Amino acid sequence: MVSYVSYFNTSGPCVQGQHHMLPPERDRALTRDLPDLKRPAQGKGGGGTGKAVGIGDLGGHVGGPGKVGTGRMVKERVPKAIVKQSRADIDGTMNVNAVAQTIRRGMATVRTCCQRALKRNPDLAGKITIRLNVNTMGKVTSVTVDSDTLGDPVVATCIKGYARRWRFPPSDGGSAEIAVPFNFKSSK
Repeated sequence: MVSYVSYFNTSGPCVQGQHHMLPPERDRALTRDLPDLKRPAQGKGGGGTGKAVGIGDLGGHVGGPGKVGTGRMVKERVPKAIVKQSRADIDGTMNVNAVAQTIRRGMATVRTCCQRALKRNPDLAGKITIRLNVNTMGKVTSVTVDSDTLGDPVVATCIKGYARRWRFPPSDGGSAEIAVPFNFKSSK
């Protein structure tokens, strides 16, 4: 009688030394010593019929409505963020039109901050004014919140993070300070 320590692999490629392998050209006489895999295993426990069921087999057998489905996809209803930017107050010698254009380019990121907050609180509304310090090369060196009636510190932090990346055109002389007010409300 042949003794096998390795086990049968039914889910992937065989690895020699870990799985039982018989070369196809070998004598099939060795297979009579292997366990019969078609017979159910004998042992204690369960007491069931041994029949496997899937989700489709449950319909009508467990007191349900008779048909089991997976449901349907429902689109999440989140109000849209409406963000309006008021005129920026500039302390310094920067071109007003160039500043307005840079802020307009950044409005999508500000709207994203508010949209995320509306998922948490659909009734969110208010005004945030941020103050940007811009050096002579147009890089934002610091961002602070001047006023916040929105009451959501996550939104203020999000806007500050995005505003820090904004790039303004170089100023004509010296650094500048820009105060930018944003008004938020939901579309619901």
